[in-house]
Amino acid sequence: MPEATQKSLFEYLSYRSLLRDRLRAGGWTQAAFAARLDCTPALISQMITDSAARRRNLTEQRAEDVITALGFTPAEAEFFRALRDYTHAFEQGRPRLQRRAWLRMATFRRFAQARAVDLQHMELAERWYLPILLEMLRDDALSQDPEQLARRVIPAVSRSEVEDGLAYLLDQGFARRDKAGRLAPTDDLFDGIARSSTNVQQMALDLLYRFSLQHALDGLDRFDLPERYYGTAFVRIPEERMDEAKRRCIQLLRELVTLAEAEPRGRGRVFQLSLALFPRTD
Repeated sequence: MPEATQKSLFEYLSYRSLLRDRLRAGGWTQAAFAARLDCTPALISQMITDSAARRRNLTEQRAEDVITALGFTPAEAEFFRALRDYTHAFEQGRPRLQRRAWLRMATFRRFAQARAVDLQHMELAERWYLPILLEMLRDDALSQDPEQLARRVIPAVSRSEVEDGLAYLLDQGFARRDKAGRLAPTDDLFDGIARSSTNVQQMALDLLYRFSLQHALDGLDRFDLPERYYGTAFVRIPEERMDEAKRRCIQLLRELVTLAEAEPRGRGRVFQLSLALFPRTD
């Protein structure tokens, strides 16, 4: 592959995919690359496969050997180290470590340019109050003055956060101005995140869910019984019915959202509705 058309290292979200492409582009056989790294061809095959049953992780020392063998620049080497950590965290289902590696990768300008949409959706997830603001925009009777909106959000946010948040929603197409100059929602934030790359989607949604659970816990102390409802049940679900249980949860959430949307615009406070299903035994 000519150098001019070779995919930039900074466009990758998996070092395994990167290594496959670089070996192919550089004319490396797995045997030749194994000899360069002083390991077996079988290990190279396991390092570049996406198969969960066959793959093996790239150790820190082996990563340094790869950096040397492929002649990475200092910036490329630093990005590759972060990419290694990101790949492992994603494959192991460890979103917090994945996000930590993502933040390291996002410091590289070329990565930010290549992954602009994914970076936008991560920013969406990190600003937990954006879904609240978007829902408040549906209220025709509510003033859209940033100062007044900020005072209504729980827990409190600043006027500048609301101003920046509204500007972000408008700039990214989640809101638009009507003929009267008021902001109105055009898209759902969760739908927006769902359009991002698969592993970025998982990380962004995990971040949103963590904020939601933290605020649900805070709500136990903040609100009295007339203002809230918490319910918990412990049930046995056979493995073969887990998908059905998830579908029922989604259906329940949709029914409650539909019920709320049937109310005339301009009525009611914004509530958080959360539903969780997870194992409590092995």
